[in-house]
Amino acid sequence: MRLLLFFSLLCLDVPLAEVHEFHVSRARIEYAADAQEWQISLHVFIDDLEKALADKGVDDLFMGTAKEEPKTEEYLETYLRRYFKLFNGEQQLQWEWLGKETSDDLTAFWIYLYIPDASPDQPLRVQNKILLDMYSDQQNMVQVRGAKGILKNYLFYQDYWEEEIKP
Repeated sequence: MRLLLFFSLLCLDVPLAEVHEFHVSRARIEYAADAQEWQISLHVFIDDLEKALADKGVDDLFMGTAKEEPKTEEYLETYLRRYFKLFNGEQQLQWEWLGKETSDDLTAFWIYLYIPDASPDQPLRVQNKILLDMYSDQQNMVQVRGAKGILKNYLFYQDYWEEEIKP
């Protein structure tokens, strides 16, 4: 079947780089008791991020390459502050940017954030709208491990992009 798809694409003269069969991101939010902070890692495909930022007027970032625009992290942080939020009750928690690295296969970024002086006893409300404005089939997987070590998994999508997690 894949071979048939490959040859069909060749016949249609569609560049293979434009074929993107699914749109997904991953987030892991974990409470680190020793540091008393929420630690967050995000896994997002670079081509999707570039398209999202280009849609907002930021072009030619060359993300994950030697020619990467020096302000790329600044643009990514601005984007994430708009589309990835955490709350305790009505109070929005302000995460700090730790950094990013390119995944081993060079297709995605691992982005690291943290929330210092966190309280694990209050419910944590997660809003994850990453790329939902770009792709109707976008899905954002979220794993949360609270202070008690219980791992909870969520799948966010167009009509479900927010969840309150009780410790």
